[in-house]
Amino acid sequence: QLADVCLRLDDPACAEEALQNALPGLEESADHPVDYEHKLVEAEWLLQTGRVAEGRARAREALGLVRSRYPARADLIEKGRALLANR
Repeated sequence: QLADVCLRLDDPACAEEALQNALPGLEESADHPVDYEHKLVEAEWLLQTGRVAEGRARAREALGLVRSRYPARADLIEKGRALLANR
């Protein structure tokens, strides 16, 4: 969530640090919605830092996984769609 806030504040360095700090905890939450939320925020960070191909690939991957495993998570699906539509 901190990385998402950092991106809203246009602070990609803060977002990168927050994404990195979250990685150890994600090992225990693999295939949990929080893991896919992290992937989407990482995709947004990649897009904002000019790594468009990587960001789009990460967003597509996360969106596909959310749709198949958590189809009721409209918030994550919409975020993925928005990332792919805006870049």
